[in-house]
Parts: sequence; C-alpha cells; structure tokens
Amino acid sequence: MMAAIAAVGLGLGAAGLIGSNKAANEANAAQQQMLALQRQQMEEQKKQMELDALRRKRDIIRQSIAARSVALTTATAQNAQFGSGLAGAYGTITGRGNSSLLALGQNLAIGENMANLKMSESFAQSRYANAQSQLAFYQGLTSLGGGMLKNLDAIGRVGTTFSTFAGRMSA
Repeated sequence: MMAAIAAVGLGLGAAGLIGSNKAANEANAAQQQMLALQRQQMEEQKKQMELDALRRKRDIIRQSIAARSVALTTATAQNAQFGSGLAGAYGTITGRGNSSLLALGQNLAIGENMANLKMSESFAQSRYANAQSQLAFYQGLTSLGGGMLKNLDAIGRVGTTFSTFAGRMSA
C-alpha cells in the first residue's frame, strides 16, 4: 500500500512539474515573440532615423546651393562677382553647410549606437527569459525530489496504518 501511495504522490508531483514546465515554456515563447516584435520595431525606428537624416542632409545641401546662388546673384548685381567678397561668402556658406552636415552625422551615429544598444538589450532579455524558464523547471524538480524525501516516512506510516486498519476490518 505504501508503494501505491508513494506512486500516487510521485505521479501528482510529476504532473505538476510537467504542467508548470509547459506553462513556463509557453510564457517563455510569448516573451520571445514580444522581444522579437520589439526588435522589429527598433529596426523600423532605425530605418526611419536614417531616412530622416538623409532628408536633412539633402535639405542642408539644397540650402547651401540656394545660399551660394543668392550670394552670386547679389555679387553680380554689384559687379563684384570676381572679387574676394564672393569667395568669402562661398567659404562661409560652405563652412556652415559642412558644420550642419557634421552635426547631422554625429546625431545619426549616436542614434544608431542607441538602436544597437536597445537591440543588444532585447537579446539579453531573451536569454534571461530562457534562463527563467529553465530555472522554473529545475526548481520544480528540486521541490518534487525534496518533497518526496521529506515525506517518505509519513508516506510509509500511512501505508502501514492503512494495512493495519484493513487487516482489522477483515477480521
């Protein structure tokens, strides 16, 4: 009888372990899916940031070209198109344009670094979710094994008591 009770206890513990492991795996799969979606969102944000930077770069170049045209028109209207003033204006325009392009490039690099860091964080979260799932499984095994060892004497006494009681009832 003791063996039957121990088997039932073992079966219940195993069923609980299997069920909790299945639930942990399902939770892990859902978390992995959420993290994959976050990574896709980050990729799209990165593309959007790069596209915005490209548009701004073109706008800066366009503004520089327009400013050069205004400078040339103004210098020509004053018959100074061959003077050093126009060259100075061109230098100023080019310098401002280059400074703007440099700042844009630096901001883009920082944004890309941030996107890469977020992506790395997402992969770390994924590894963490996997580890948590494994931890839950092994904690369940530990609990099952510990519970069986801890209650082995009690299970034996229940079996002995039941056998004694059953013997008295049949007599």
